[in-house]
Amino acid sequence: MTDGPRLHFRFSERKATEATCYVLQKLGGKRDYLSVIKLLYLAERESLSRHHWPIIGDAYVSMPHGPVVSTVYSLIKDDRAWLEKTPQYWPDHIRQVDENDIEVYRPLAPHELTRGDMRVLDEVCARYAHLSRWQLRDLTHTLPEWEDPDGGSLPILHEDLLRIVGLSESEIESIRLDTEELRRIFADTHR
Repeated sequence: MTDGPRLHFRFSERKATEATCYVLQKLGGKRDYLSVIKLLYLAERESLSRHHWPIIGDAYVSMPHGPVVSTVYSLIKDDRAWLEKTPQYWPDHIRQVDENDIEVYRPLAPHELTRGDMRVLDEVCARYAHLSRWQLRDLTHTLPEWEDPDGGSLPILHEDLLRIVGLSESEIESIRLDTEELRRIFADTHR
């Protein structure tokens, strides 16, 4: 483990909206949000394993129903504090239909998703979309990074997840340095 700053990927609300629209469209346009969150988490995990980089760069947490892409969960739950500080792609394309289901009501073409991102999303959907939300929950409870949060939530550190999916300490350090450089570049271009 490094003594430097924690590894932190930059979350993209646009890319999260695109990925969620993409998954929902593969599922017929509407699905229960728990399944969507689980499919997105599994895709993030697969992308980290395969490409050493996430699709949407979300924070991950263990919740009672398994690992969650935290910011996407907040967007689904219509967290006003989050929505007030973002460009708000999400509410223009995805809405909660009822207590359990979300839907795409205005499709968003993939602009920021790469072909590699879409391939991972396609494969995860092909592998797991047939499972019910409870089967997906049970599946994610078997992942080594999930800890029972006893009714709350516990962070899943990016470094820990990268280790679990098989990356070496030197690979993780290289990714951490890349994220720091990207953060500096982003900060410089937004002054």
